[in-house]
Amino acid sequence: MSDSIFQALYYGDVFPVESREPNTEEHSQLRKRALALHEEVRNLLGDEGKQAFDTFLNTNAEINSLTEESKFRLGFVLGARLMIEVLQDTSYTT
Repeated sequence: MSDSIFQALYYGDVFPVESREPNTEEHSQLRKRALALHEEVRNLLGDEGKQAFDTFLNTNAEINSLTEESKFRLGFVLGARLMIEVLQDTSYTT
């Protein structure tokens, strides 16, 4: 990996979107539960219901993706603003 975060971003060494799922036991268990519930609901539906359910899930995934992107952007801006304020604050210089 590059020494500079700017170089790492430029050369594609950093992929923040790929590391957004937590690697915890709690997350793993919830994911398994969600998959089981997904299958359970699909088994209760007819063909038309399955199609509507899949459309709902895909639409919800798109909404979640846009929301995560917005949160990422807001977090980045907040971090940048914090750094600007830290760098501008001369009250603690030696």
